[in-house]
Amino acid sequence: MKQPSVLPLFCLIGLIRIKQVLSISCYSCVSINGSYRECEDPMSASVPVYRSCKQSVKDHNGLFYAHFCTKIKGTNQKDGSTLVLRLCSMERLADVATHCGQFNLDEQLYTGCIATCNRDWCNTGTRLSVHIFIFCLFTLCALHRIFSLPVSTIISF
Repeated sequence: MKQPSVLPLFCLIGLIRIKQVLSISCYSCVSINGSYRECEDPMSASVPVYRSCKQSVKDHNGLFYAHFCTKIKGTNQKDGSTLVLRLCSMERLADVATHCGQFNLDEQLYTGCIATCNRDWCNTGTRLSVHIFIFCLFTLCALHRIFSLPVSTIISF
């Protein structure tokens, strides 16, 4: 009796993992003067996660996968109001991973920090790249096996 092929299962797992690499998931919330306590530090696990973040791009039609998660925390220099933003973005909002000092937001001057990262939920790790490696390895093994079989065996799938 012929053994069932596990190749379709590996292909499905690989495609799921590749989709995860193409998109980023970020926490998404806004708190002004403590209006959304769960968004403030320390952040609550109940804050919604924006999966497969997509953003518009200037001079382009449609939405594109975001590349970064961003946290902006600052105090408005004019009125003293506080702001915490957690969102996804297409661009790194500072030249470094974390910038602290003065920054402009919506034509207002703030003092605080902007933190940007390119991993889900601003966590570090390389787990997804390992999944792609395993997927590629299994695909290559399957292709090697298929192409090393006699033609009559391949046709009888």
